[in-house]
Amino acid sequence: MTEPIPPTPSIPSCTMEEPRYAWRGFHLDSARTFWPVEVVLEVLELMSRYKLNRLSWHLTDDQGWRFAVPGYERLVEVSAHLSRPTFDHYNNVLQEKREAIYEQLKDQPWGGWYSDDDIAQVLARADELGIEVMPELDLPGHMAAVIRAYPHLGNPALAELPIDEWTRNDLLWPNDEAFDFLRAALNRLADLFPSRVIHIGGDECRYFLWEGDDELMAAAQREGIQTARELQGKFTRFAKTVLEERGRQIAGWDELCLTPLTGDELILAWQEGKGVDHALQSQNPWIYCDADYLYLNRLQGPAEQEPCGMWEILTPQMVLEAPIPDNERMIGVQASMWCEFVTDRELLMYHVFPRLLAFAERAWCGENALPWPELKPRIQAELEYLSSIAVVGRPLD
Repeated sequence: MTEPIPPTPSIPSCTMEEPRYAWRGFHLDSARTFWPVEVVLEVLELMSRYKLNRLSWHLTDDQGWRFAVPGYERLVEVSAHLSRPTFDHYNNVLQEKREAIYEQLKDQPWGGWYSDDDIAQVLARADELGIEVMPELDLPGHMAAVIRAYPHLGNPALAELPIDEWTRNDLLWPNDEAFDFLRAALNRLADLFPSRVIHIGGDECRYFLWEGDDELMAAAQREGIQTARELQGKFTRFAKTVLEERGRQIAGWDELCLTPLTGDELILAWQEGKGVDHALQSQNPWIYCDADYLYLNRLQGPAEQEPCGMWEILTPQMVLEAPIPDNERMIGVQASMWCEFVTDRELLMYHVFPRLLAFAERAWCGENALPWPELKPRIQAELEYLSSIAVVGRPLD
């Protein structure tokens, strides 16, 4: 940021010495939209201003891979520079606005990756601000970018075909080459990031891709693996073993609760209507990040009047009043910014603010958070300050 941060803001409002939640996180998606280091540093400054202390950094997905792994140079040559997709399978956004974004950006360079020096710069500033950065490498699904560069890591039936003849191919195959790759990539994250927790994703695995391969499932059954969920558990155990050797804990999305777990994986409960139940029924530590209340890529008003965002509408008041359960295994809360349709800094700030202010109030103050009528004028004052430093959020209704 170009200007110094002014004196203490009025959010969070309460003066408790200890926050209600130890983990007060913000999730930034650099896989769908590659954010320059300057933007990531700006996000850290803003997080610090509002007493948030965990950056969950989404570095890999179907649309891009954002760090180097020795021996896998095509990750930064190919996987980091894929063309922007149409996202035409997304039925939870206004079609006209989705298409308009694609038309605007389809011929522009899209992508990038973070060098070791870039990552070190982000980590150094995060450390100064008291923020821990948790990297995420999503596995075994959401691997389309990797498989584009290394087809033999995906469906073997497609590996020798031209890419324009591929059907869906975003799931790693459980072969030696895939596990060798994961070992290298996970160790690379452990080399680059000091975080005690490394996020391995685990969400939205398209099991039908494995289940459609009779030879694969027969081989799995000979290992005592009867179902595709159990096969995903093999990937989780592998990642857990690799990272435990480096003194790290794994985190994953709440879909992991339906696969074999050992009870110490950190669960991020995101799925609307069921993620919290998955976490509560597990024996695992967990974080509340319910998409209905803490996904800031959702619309803030009527779709026709807003930038492209996902259904349904999520207001700052809804964020403040999220139904966060009181559970002894829940270690914190996290707001998420997914960036399929958040394509520049101005849109990022518009989506994040003012909802992140309501989140920060709840994250620090918990049940002592100000009620909405009392918090609203404080948010308005913060929006005015932010606008003065070119961080322009959505005006309050």
